[in-house]
Amino acid sequence: MSRTCPECQTQYDDEILHCPEDGLDLSTVEPDDELIGRSIGSYRVVK
Repeated sequence: MSRTCPECQTQYDDEILHCPEDGLDLSTVEPDDELIGRSIGSYRVVK
């Protein structure tokens, strides 16, 4: 699973807690959809 910065829209691995671009705390960012970041077959849901 990954985290997306709401400011710059860059995606990072779960281990990254702060966006290197703008310094936003990513630990409180929750995806809007529970499928985001999951793999379904050979596809990965990103949006």
